[in-house]
Amino acid sequence: MGDEEESLNQTSSTNSTLSSRRKRKKPSDNISEGLGKLAESFDKMMEKSNEQVEKIVEVIVESGRKKEHDQHNFTWEELTRLEIPVEVCIDALDIIVAKPWTVSIFNSLSDEKKVEFVMSLLRKK
Repeated sequence: MGDEEESLNQTSSTNSTLSSRRKRKKPSDNISEGLGKLAESFDKMMEKSNEQVEKIVEVIVESGRKKEHDQHNFTWEELTRLEIPVEVCIDALDIIVAKPWTVSIFNSLSDEKKVEFVMSLLRKK
């Protein structure tokens, strides 16, 4: 009976060892799970970052449009103030707006020089 008892104890011990091993996760399972959570977290962070960048770009683009619109309005006001015919103002504005570098030049000139500048642009047209 001693052998049977010893055999029974070994079987019982083996069963409890196997049972406890089954309950514990393998270290590789924990690493995989952790990496999966890390990847998911990184993905969410990138989505949020992309949304913020899109909002910033929208604000910058809208600001640029507003600035351009304001410059065109200012240029138009300056042209009409020079007491030149409206047709000439329209032609000059078309030329000035088509070449953005001319806007800053036009706006920096005195009234006398603005008229000369406009006439020069129209002659080259």
